[in-house]
Amino acid sequence: MTGRDRVAHLMRQLASAACRCPAHSHTFHQGIANRALRPVLGIVDPLHTLHMPSRVAANSGFDVLCHALESYTALPYSDSVCVHGMSYPIAGNVKTYRAKEYSVDHPVVPHGLSVVVTSPAVFSFTASMCPDRHLEAAQILGADISNVKRADAGSILADTLRSFLFDLQVDDGLSALGYNKDDIPALVKGTLPQERVTKLSPRPHTEEDLTELFTASMKLY
Repeated sequence: MTGRDRVAHLMRQLASAACRCPAHSHTFHQGIANRALRPVLGIVDPLHTLHMPSRVAANSGFDVLCHALESYTALPYSDSVCVHGMSYPIAGNVKTYRAKEYSVDHPVVPHGLSVVVTSPAVFSFTASMCPDRHLEAAQILGADISNVKRADAGSILADTLRSFLFDLQVDDGLSALGYNKDDIPALVKGTLPQERVTKLSPRPHTEEDLTELFTASMKLY
């Protein structure tokens, strides 16, 4: 949980009640929203990260990073877009992946990792709708944009993110998290109900677009 998550909704990972056969069971994320869920206080303590395992700190930071990028490039005064909408089935359909430095006895893809792993593909996809903001985001992350074309905003931000993730030793895409091309239909299906966040994307998208984004995210480097 990051400090920006002082919101009036929560996501729960649930087992499908319709499937009684373990071989065909699956999980999904269900959003629950109510003003009564909003915490009265959010504590943001940067020093807390000094006592966290490095991967836990990094993955928490990836969530913050993607929220910031989404907020700046989404529809005006909005927050999450495709990156977060696509993250829920990535975490919810985990098969065998066990995140490093997490003390759990079951497979888990941490939220921040499930968010950031699709970020290069997604921001490359959305850049055509607001290239100047995507370029500014790349510049903030260290890219030299002095002689670039607006049409290249997506690839520049995507490459900047890939370099950032490579330096921080992030797993090489969805394939490194245990997914393959046969899993893409289920990942797309799990993204479609997340309209609460995906509808804020600056660029409209179809099931075919989501399929291409998951495919592009199979490998990062």
